[in-house]
Amino acid sequence: NGLSAAAGEAAKGVLRVAIDDAEHESRVWLAQTERAVLGCASGGVSEGVTDGVTKGNTPDGVTSTQPSCSAGAPVGFTQAMRRASRLASEETQNASTDLSGQWRDAGFVPRRDRDAYVADIIKSQNAIAKGETYEVCLTNQLHRKGTTAGDSDSSSPKSTNLGDYSDCLPIRKGAPDPATLYAVLRQTNPAPYGAFLNFGGCGVDGGSRKGISKSLRTEEICVAKALRTTETSTDIPGARVFLFDDGSFSRETGFSFANDVVAICCSSPERFLRLTEDRGDSGTGSEVKQEDSTDGSTAATAGQTTENVDQANTDTTNQAHVETSKPTFTLEAKPIKGTAPRRFPLGGAADKKSASDLANRVKDRAENLMIVDLLRNDLSRVCVPGSVTVPSLMKIETYATVHQLVSTVRGTKKADVSSVKSAIAAFPPGSMTGAPKIRTCEIIDGLETGPRGVYSGCLGYFSQTGNTFDLNVVIRTCVVRPGTDECWIGCGGAITGLSDAREEWDEICLKAKAVVAAVRAVDESYQAA
Repeated sequence: NGLSAAAGEAAKGVLRVAIDDAEHESRVWLAQTERAVLGCASGGVSEGVTDGVTKGNTPDGVTSTQPSCSAGAPVGFTQAMRRASRLASEETQNASTDLSGQWRDAGFVPRRDRDAYVADIIKSQNAIAKGETYEVCLTNQLHRKGTTAGDSDSSSPKSTNLGDYSDCLPIRKGAPDPATLYAVLRQTNPAPYGAFLNFGGCGVDGGSRKGISKSLRTEEICVAKALRTTETSTDIPGARVFLFDDGSFSRETGFSFANDVVAICCSSPERFLRLTEDRGDSGTGSEVKQEDSTDGSTAATAGQTTENVDQANTDTTNQAHVETSKPTFTLEAKPIKGTAPRRFPLGGAADKKSASDLANRVKDRAENLMIVDLLRNDLSRVCVPGSVTVPSLMKIETYATVHQLVSTVRGTKKADVSSVKSAIAAFPPGSMTGAPKIRTCEIIDGLETGPRGVYSGCLGYFSQTGNTFDLNVVIRTCVVRPGTDECWIGCGGAITGLSDAREEWDEICLKAKAVVAAVRAVDESYQAA
């Protein structure tokens, strides 16, 4: 038994080393992917990106000028940006009120059509009238799956070997290239809390693992192919080589890296929660305090000078101690509630009026105020009593396609509450649930016909020390799964007693507009390539 146990532990050790090596190689591969994505975005345009970081929007507004592509940009990305610019120009000249028609043009199908969604709005308002909730954040989901000449409908299965279309040319492509899509979103719908996440991509699909040595070899081939980009390349762009190769790679290796990829292309304007450290102004973090003499004696005895008495009192009765001032930590949430469309020309009188109307509309202010009150309650559970404040209430922030009503809620975190617990206390984001949170989530669960996925959740980072973090709300996001040739876009809005069903439907169409337009632009680049 002892030898058997030792052999088992030795086998586990060998396996652990092999897994660690594979993980290291996968991390190298992912790093190459990320560099390719950022290179696609920063090298492919002449403005809008500095040092790989998107220039965020400001409350003062954003420019309507579309970025121009540089001469060395990847061909597919250049085509996608040109198409995005063309779509924006067409919209300026022919402003369409049927935003859901853009979904159809791009091949998206909503989980619930207009009639079903309106029915759920009415059910939400009935719950409000009964006193079960004040506000319900109802959402919908757009879904697109590719079709081919051999498919009878959009739900028919198709080959997962996305690299080779020689025998199966798509009529409509379901999954846009994630790297290109995110790069286009960075330029056409820049947002301060955007993100690109790429999971998988190692050719592992259930039981189809080819073996660690095979995976490492194919990763090296893929990286080498990604680095062999030239100015005359017609492949689109950056990390596309990891997802949709030209077919030769799939034929050479026997599988596609796309099989298990899930990519999140996020252009969120909303912060869920941030934790920052405040160290004060002392610089040294400490101060010296002196206590008075315990006996209160200051009189000089015979033969002693005043200086001697002072020195004696200091040495024998005064106590000096150093108090280390501990840093405090501030939690900040920036909920968005209230949306209005941009009007052409951007920055003109009609556009400013749209923002002004939003700032003064009773229904939108009520939405925002209820969520602010909810977040004040969430933060008060983990913050020092009396420290929760609202330094900014219902301020207009302007983005590429919408004006938003944004508030800021802050509080000082209790010393005995961890950063993770403080995030848990406020999760899920109140702006995506409604108020009160628990009962409203139960109502939502009874109305929405499927899971939201990552949409309406949060993503971000925790520092290595755990003392700081910054998390967004996952909205204005496309989730792409190349292996099944599918993508999803979530959209939703808050329902109150003052909501108009037609306007609420139009609002979710507006919120999906920028992401759908980016997908259409990538479609154009794919077809051209």
